[in-house]
This record gives sequence, C-alpha cells and structure tokens, in this order.
Amino acid sequence: MSYKRCSKCNGFFCDILRSLQPNSRIYDIFIEGTDNNFLNGGRLLSLDSDTCLATFTNPDVSADTVFIVSCNKIIGIEIRPPA
Repeated sequence: MSYKRCSKCNGFFCDILRSLQPNSRIYDIFIEGTDNNFLNGGRLLSLDSDTCLATFTNPDVSADTVFIVSCNKIIGIEIRPPA
C-alpha cells in the first residue's frame, strides 16, 4: 500500500511517512510548536492525503490509544531502515 501525493501535504516529513508501509515502527516524532509533545515507540497506522493527518499507535498511553497529528507539523522523526 502506498499513500497518494497531495499538494497540501508537501512537507519533508509527509514524504517520509508517505514512503512507509502501514504498521511501520516509529521510534520518536517531534511536533512543531510544542516543548514535550512527541510520540515514543508507536507504529504508523495511516496517512490521510486529503487532510494530511497521520495516525499512529500510542503504546505510552495504552495499547488501544492512537496519536493523530498533521504531517505538516512534524519537525523530527526517528525511524530505522528495513533490515
């Protein structure tokens, strides 16, 4: 599965997320305009190319909690390339 390109989702990190497969492991995500707002140790569930919203699992809170953020607001992301 790949995500379609959308003109309003044109940031570098939108491109990074677009290149990943659903359920890809995300180690850290840092969000623009926040001091301590980041996701630590989740998985990419989806990227909506119409709204630019990326949805991740959020195991720091609980197994069934999700973290949703605009890919345009991401200023840092830690992933590891496939082995």
